Parts: sequence; C-alpha cells; structure tokens
Amino acid sequence: MLPFHVLAPDAHLRILHYSDMPTLLQIRATCRFNLAAVQQELQSSFKSLLHERVPVVDSFMAALVANRSYVGGSVAVAFLARDLDITPGNLDVFTPRFRGVTLLHHLVHVQKGVDRTEYPQTEEEEEAQRRVWGCDGIWQIYHVSTPRGQVNIYVSVDEEALVPIAGSWATHLLSYVNPDHFGTAYPVLFFAHRALLGSLVAYEAVQVKKSVRRGFDLRLFPTQWGDLRVADCGASRSLCPTQARYFDDSEALCTRFQPLQTAYVDPTVVWRMDGRPCGQDCYLDYEQMLHHRTRWYKYRARWVSR
Repeated sequence: MLPFHVLAPDAHLRILHYSDMPTLLQIRATCRFNLAAVQQELQSSFKSLLHERVPVVDSFMAALVANRSYVGGSVAVAFLARDLDITPGNLDVFTPRFRGVTLLHHLVHVQKGVDRTEYPQTEEEEEAQRRVWGCDGIWQIYHVSTPRGQVNIYVSVDEEALVPIAGSWATHLLSYVNPDHFGTAYPVLFFAHRALLGSLVAYEAVQVKKSVRRGFDLRLFPTQWGDLRVADCGASRSLCPTQARYFDDSEALCTRFQPLQTAYVDPTVVWRMDGRPCGQDCYLDYEQMLHHRTRWYKYRARWVSR
C-alpha cells in the first residue's frame, strides 16, 4: 500500500473528505504535509456550511475574527460531527457584549440581509426580556434573513463570546468554530454521538427529538450508558454533569485550524450542566458556584449571577 503522503492530490483530499474529525486530528499530527492538507479540508468544510446561509463567505469569516465571535448551534455540531448527516436549519453566531451591532450591520449591508428582530416597545419590556435572556448569558438576540437563510446573533452579557454557549441545554451544543479555533467541551461523548441534558428549556422536547433524529443519544447521566458505569465518581473523567468545566480543560477539545501559527484561545468561563443530584455527596469542587445555583461563572473577571 502506498504511503498516504505520496497519493495523488485528488485521492488524498477525497480520503480526508470522508474522514471523521478524530481521524483528521490524528492524521494532521503526523507531519506538516498532512497538517496543511487537513487544514484545507476543514476550512473547505466550514466555508461550505457558511455558504448555505451567507452569500459572501470570506467577508463573513473576516467579520467573525475581527469581532472575536464564534459560530455555534447546529452548524458547529455539523462541522465537528462529520460522520452524521446534519442539515442545519439556521446559522447561530455568538459574539461579545459590544460586538453585536457591528455583526448586525455586516449582515445587513454586506450580506444583504434584512433585520427581522422584534424589538421591545418599552423599557419595561426590554428589562423583562433581558432578565430572561440573562439566565443563559445572553444580552441581546438579533434575527437576520439573508438571501440564503436565517442568521441569529446571540450577544453575550460579557466580553467572552462563549458564555451563552456554556448555557446550552445539552453537552453536544457546547461546541464552537470560527476561522481560527474550534472545539467541543465533551469530546468523549460527542464523538460517540452522545450527549447529557442540562437545564430544562421550554422547547426541550422538540430539541431533544431533533437531536435524536440527527443521530445523538441523549441521557441525564453518563452512567446510563453501560460502558461508562465507573466504580468511582464520574468526575474523574469529567463526565459528571454537576462538576465545573472549562472550554480548555484537559478533557475538552480546544484546538486551532493552524496550530503552528495561531495562538491558543483563552476562554474565561466555567460552567456546570445542571444541579440534578446523583445520590452522592460530592459537591466538592466550586462549592461556592454550586451553592449559589449558578450554571456559568466568569473565573478571570467579574462574577455573573444566574
């Protein structure tokens, strides 16, 4: 059998195109040639997903980088879960507190979109709306219709764009991608097409059914999967839904398209999925966070109350 690097370029790219994400990450670690080839494949995949919702992809990608923003939701899941057949319904963008209007203007003026946001009529309505959104780390939501489809902008309550993603209702949605970085918080579960449920949301039944149709197996606790029943606490493998987690801790996938050129992402949020007790007296780490029933927390800046 011929070594991988001496294959014809079209055969090389075809193999990469049909490889799942864990395989691609292993291939690119073997040499610089494969690193460049995998980078090309991943960038092509990301651009293809964006092209379904925005007409001018390169300009949109530049706007993401300039505004320290990320794509999340079903597009990020589809980008990472390459072995599942996922057709995203819309494009969800997560941006820092003071970058939302800039991205909105980009979508309207560059991508020729129409702002479909329903703005509150009074200050009281606006404050009530913010109180609801604030529980999930969201300051504002904009809805834009481009010639290609729907784009939603989730503006974080903080300068950390990943805060709303940390408030997602299930672990597979704690995923993100932009032109420089991509990752998912629970890769052991994610790449086995599994997810843990977090806090309940009003539309959870609909969302759970959608995720199941897309190929994910959702549970309340990791021990509900037979192969993950461990003798010790699941926190030893970062599989406890109530333990504090980071986007760049040892169990998360937090990587870069160009690892030899791009600096590490430096996320500043810690979260837990929920407060459902598992029957064990194990509220040991981040006891203060759990005591205040807070689901996410800024650990390098100010404390954000849930």
